[in-house]
Parts: sequence; C-alpha cells; structure tokens
Amino acid sequence: MQNFIEIQRKHESAGSFLRFWRKHNRMSQMDLALEVGISTKHLSFVETGRSTPSRSLVLDMAQSLKLPLRYRNSFLKAAGYASEFGEEPFNGKKMEIVRQSLQPDGMLKVTWNLCGGMMDKTLISYLLIPDPY
Repeated sequence: MQNFIEIQRKHESAGSFLRFWRKHNRMSQMDLALEVGISTKHLSFVETGRSTPSRSLVLDMAQSLKLPLRYRNSFLKAAGYASEFGEEPFNGKKMEIVRQSLQPDGMLKVTWNLCGGMMDKTLISYLLIPDPY
C-alpha cells in the first residue's frame, strides 16, 4: 500500500490519477466509459486534461474503479473539488476501540465476544498466539 501512496503523490492532475487507477484495475477506456455511461472520447479527454470532469463523474468513475474512500478523496482534490469522505487519524479518539482491539488482551475480548463466550479462553489464546516451534 505504501507504493500506491508514493505513486499517488506523483499524480498532479485528475487525468493522470484516473489513468493510473484504470490501468491498475486493468480496465480499458472503453470498459470504464461504458460502465460510467460516457463516451470513450470524453474519457480520453479527461485523462489527457483536455476536459474537466464534473464532481458526479469523478465519483462515478471512482465507484466503477472500486477506489478506497481515501483515494476517492484524493481523486476529488486532484479534479479541484472538496473531499467527500471523512478520515480519522489512527491515534484519534474515535479509533481508540480499534487500537484496543489490536492489543493482545483486546483480541482475546473481541474473539470471546464473537464466539458468544462459548469457547474456552485457553483455546482462543491458542488460536490467536502462533506456535513458536
């Protein structure tokens, strides 16, 4: 995932961003244009920078390319629009539950709750902690 972030920073325009993700998903211009409902000529113009996509077109293309929300925001920013989706830092207050569940004791609690308390804690810890041999 780090490589995508580094590659993404090289993208300065919406067109190059779009081209990168389209090729990453191994989609042709025709496939993406048909899925989004635009002409291949218009898609080509967007990729080369001869045409500016509308906000709804950017979101439709991002949906068709199955981009994660973080990259949809980046795509919107590259096209000159405001971000649509919120993003919380990992050390933020809302992520405290996630951080706790990643702790060894937290994983045990999450597994215990998922199993409805039906499994023995030693069995769960055996499943979570890899065998050193």
